[in-house]
Amino acid sequence: LIENQEYIKKTDQHFTCTLCSAQLSVSSNASGTVNAFAKHLNSIRHCKKVDLLKTKQQTNAMKTHSVLKSMKNQNEFLDSLREYFDTDNIPEEIICNKNFVKIKGNNFVCELCNVEFNKASKTSNHIKHIIVHLIGAKHIKNISESGIGLDNDFQQLKNLFGSNPVPEIIQLDKNYIVRYGNHVECKLCQSQIHILGLYDYDKLVNVISQHLTSKNHVKNFKQVNISKQDTPNLKTPN
Repeated sequence: LIENQEYIKKTDQHFTCTLCSAQLSVSSNASGTVNAFAKHLNSIRHCKKVDLLKTKQQTNAMKTHSVLKSMKNQNEFLDSLREYFDTDNIPEEIICNKNFVKIKGNNFVCELCNVEFNKASKTSNHIKHIIVHLIGAKHIKNISESGIGLDNDFQQLKNLFGSNPVPEIIQLDKNYIVRYGNHVECKLCQSQIHILGLYDYDKLVNVISQHLTSKNHVKNFKQVNISKQDTPNLKTPN
């Protein structure tokens, strides 16, 4: 009974197995009630539902682990870019192409086109060469054929706010928030935030911020961000 206690809830004068939506019989004596509970909890129907639930939980845990690992790798890549450019002003062309541009030794490598650029050179002319490649016809053609696409999620998010500024907390999470038409998706938590009909700037910010300040998101955010100074402000927005 103990291992199934999370599924048993008391409602009024009855007990219910929430997993099976089944009402459990209560006897006038304790042993009768225990036997009735045990009969249901050991039934094929209940055991099958428990197995399905555990399988689903394990699958979700594996997906979350995979997403967190991917986000951590992307974060480390962006950190290395900040070190390379000496500022947080990383060219948008490189950020959008972070799925293709990697760092190997002393070189930037466009893995999509198999082109290398010497990372040791920090001249503006050298940086220009990297950007020229990323906006060039060959690179764009290879992107189209790969079917992966540019990571321009933040630009789509900026368009959502129009001429209004993107709030700091949303900028901080820009690597994880994607806009899909009438909803925003948090890739970090695999959660959808519905924004249909939200045309008021303050309401829009509040709805998205509610997720970004939630315990689950903050926990996932901390796991992929090494530096504590990047931890979002947990105060609820006005």
